[in-house]
Order: sequence, then structure tokens, then C-alpha cells
Amino acid sequence: MNKIEDVIQDLEIARQLLPIWTDWGILDEGVSIHSLGVSHLTHLGQYLGYVSISEFPVSRQGEYANIGDDVRPDSIWFDRQTQHPFLIAEFERYGGIDDQAKLESKVANLLLAHHRLGETAQFLVLAYWTQGLASLPDRDRFYHILQQGFETSNRQRVKGTQGANLLCIQFLHQKQSDQMYRLAKILQRGRQ
Repeated sequence: MNKIEDVIQDLEIARQLLPIWTDWGILDEGVSIHSLGVSHLTHLGQYLGYVSISEFPVSRQGEYANIGDDVRPDSIWFDRQTQHPFLIAEFERYGGIDDQAKLESKVANLLLAHHRLGETAQFLVLAYWTQGLASLPDRDRFYHILQQGFETSNRQRVKGTQGANLLCIQFLHQKQSDQMYRLAKILQRGRQ
């Protein structure tokens, strides 16, 4: 099997799973593109043989049971053999530098979910979608949160992890006509 990074970026697989997103086009209204992104990540996990679930509420358990807010990642892929999470993903709109803090909070959610789920996930995925080529977020901040941890709004400390790989994936949309957009490219964005 190809590396997970390659499979996530494969536009042909996305075309097979959700042609409404890649070929037909979709209006950018409400959370329509967010719904497609979450559906894609969940379908992709199923396509690869995982038990993948959308909007899964992570139980408050372990060392972080009483630290931080409730966490419900957009998609979690469970390994059928071990029954442990393999991948935890968030999908969010990114329109430019003003959305940096929003993406950082998603990385914090991924880290907290990773801890509460026993730190078994190999991959934490921050997927963000753009309309065209937006300025890129400061990905070094994401890796800093992952490795060093963060402080909750209640000033509770959440430690970082070295046990999971953070993948930053950009879902690039192109305008077709009127307000219709289609997914044009999926790009892995590593450290700057």
C-alpha cells in the first residue's frame, strides 16, 4: 500500500468517492464544503479498510478526562485488528492569516483527542480547505503545539506528544461558475 500521505492526496480516489466535490461542483454555502471534507475523510478510511467514523465524541478518560473541553474530531479511523485509532482528523476552512488561531485550536483538539484515546493514533491530520491559493498558515505553530502541548482556556496544561505524525493537508478549490466550486488539488503541506 502507498504511504498514507500519498493516498490522502490522491485526487483520483477523491473523484471516485465524491464526484459531487471533484467534478460536479458545489455551492459554498453554510457548511457544504465542510460536510464534503468530513465525508471524504471518513469514506477514505473505509476505502482503505478502517472502521472510520465522522463526528465521533471522544470519551473523557485517562489522564485528560477532566482537562479541556469535549472533543469530537471530524473523522477517526480505527484499526480493525487492534481496535485502536490509527488516524484522527479535523477539516476546517482557511481563508488567510486571520484563520490561523482557528486552525491552531483544531491542532489542540487533535492532541487532546490523541491523549484521551490512549495515544495510539499514528497520524493526526489537520485538513484545511481554501478557495484558490490562500496565503499558507504558519505550520511551525501547529508542530509546536503537537510537540510542546498547550494550555486550555481554564489554564490547564496538556502535554505534547512525539507519538503521532501531524499531516497538514490543503484542499484547494477552484471556482467554476457563479458560486460553484470544485476540489482541484490536494496538497500535503509540511514544515515551512
